[in-house]
Amino acid sequence: MSLPNRRLATKGYVGDGLLPLVWPKFHGHSLLHELAVCPARFWFFTLKGIGRGLRHVTGREAEIVVLLDRFDSTLAEHVDASRFALFCTPIINLFRRKADPVEIPRTDGEIRLQADKQHGFDYEVFAVEALHGFVNKGVASLGFRSRYRSLTDDETNHGRYFTVRRERRTTNDSRRRYGARAMYVGTEVFVSLVDQDERPYREPMKYLSVDAWLTNRDLPNLLDVDGVADLTLGLFAPIRSVGLIRAPSLARAPLAQGEVAWRLIRQLNHSCDMFEDGAGLRDMLMLFATDGDARYRRQIDSLTGVTARAVTQKLPGHGPLRFGRGIECAFTVDEAGLDGISPYLFGLILEHYVAHHVSTHSFTRSVLHSVQRGELMRWPVRTGTRGTV
Repeated sequence: MSLPNRRLATKGYVGDGLLPLVWPKFHGHSLLHELAVCPARFWFFTLKGIGRGLRHVTGREAEIVVLLDRFDSTLAEHVDASRFALFCTPIINLFRRKADPVEIPRTDGEIRLQADKQHGFDYEVFAVEALHGFVNKGVASLGFRSRYRSLTDDETNHGRYFTVRRERRTTNDSRRRYGARAMYVGTEVFVSLVDQDERPYREPMKYLSVDAWLTNRDLPNLLDVDGVADLTLGLFAPIRSVGLIRAPSLARAPLAQGEVAWRLIRQLNHSCDMFEDGAGLRDMLMLFATDGDARYRRQIDSLTGVTARAVTQKLPGHGPLRFGRGIECAFTVDEAGLDGISPYLFGLILEHYVAHHVSTHSFTRSVLHSVQRGELMRWPVRTGTRGTV
């Protein structure tokens, strides 16, 4: 059976992210964050339309041939069966859970959140999703909203808000019950209850109920990975076992600390000027770099030029809009400093990233150039992903 062109599609972008798509977060930043901490998440692809052909296969094997437009002998030397895996998916140690109830102190101080008081070292609060206060058991709860969230659902004066502060754990707190010192220190999260004027909330309450996103700190790094039965499935499914192809990555501290926090604030001054010379885009990419991450930093340093220009052309699809005005972004990389790392994945992430800046009424068209080899890739027109008012 022969399939038409473009049946091979990349996976891991729209709707396939590991980080939760929460409302106030720009989804384009999630792509850059996951590229920095887990680039293997973007190594997935799918072949569309092969199910019809596989239904006619009567034996135990089937041969799939992917035709390329040119032969690369160096690539052929590195491609074999060990480079592919079926029934594989990326996973993240991040889950939603209701934390233990928190007693509210009589003073107006901060309230420390603990996901599990008996196993405090095994959990870390990633984000606070919802917070409810209770006067007594059996009484309706009082909902608190994030103070610095957008006002999409706060047309009237709600009057009850919370703020979040995160601080690094002290070294002494990082000791586990069995006496070993953890490599990952971790953080603690504190919340403050305020009114619409950001003054302490005065209504009497006894305890809080918190819905939060949690991690297990550095517990995944203690797994003895065998690749066959490393995890237990939490639901009923016809699966014999769940193994890890590679060991979990090391737990990392939050990014917005120290100098990085100030660089994050400076991003508020950037608009389209980040595409003028590439410096603004490199600064944005560096926000997600961590100490010792040489591979990711080399990719950032290889970005030598970025240009953007307005273009007008026919739009994809069969909607009422036939022609539209969009932006063509050209990225230039210097492969000399990549040490054998293909710039294609880096360019593909940037291609999706710029599409998140454009509304659904417009489009982007991205081109990847190499200083050594010229034009490497010209992606088709991609409709913008940002909603409109």
